[in-house]
Amino acid sequence: MSNEKIENMKVLVIGATGNVGTAVVQVLNKKNVPYRATVRNIEAAKELDEVRLVEFDYSNPETYQKAVEGIDRVFLLAPPLHPDAVGLVKPFIEFLKNETKINRIVYCGGMGLGKNPAMDVHERLSAYIKKNGFDYTILLPAFFAQNFKNFEYETSHNVE
Repeated sequence: MSNEKIENMKVLVIGATGNVGTAVVQVLNKKNVPYRATVRNIEAAKELDEVRLVEFDYSNPETYQKAVEGIDRVFLLAPPLHPDAVGLVKPFIEFLKNETKINRIVYCGGMGLGKNPAMDVHERLSAYIKKNGFDYTILLPAFFAQNFKNFEYETSHNVE
């Protein structure tokens, strides 16, 4: 990708305060790519650049329009471990398709989770994005090392 293209795009980063979203924001900052970072609670995200923050919640369609103003592409994450992540995220994808000119989505899913019926959210959302005609990139990372610290370690050490 040429520098001209990078300078002319503005990315909406869903989940900017999570493990993956934080890393995406760091890379965008390093490359001087303009972005907007979504958070559910702006007050709780004061460590981020306040100018770039925008309130966003999949369950509140009233937050969609402001979040996408001036945006060219979206880095999309589904909420982890949400019991109906597909039902929660689909309305936002439909909004992007029907109410905006945004056609580029980078979706961060998970490798091999479609093989586990209880965790097929990534396979289903990836298929939905593809079916709706977006220009897309589907990322399917394996297990993240920080999951051991953030979830496995803390869970195992809270047992009495």
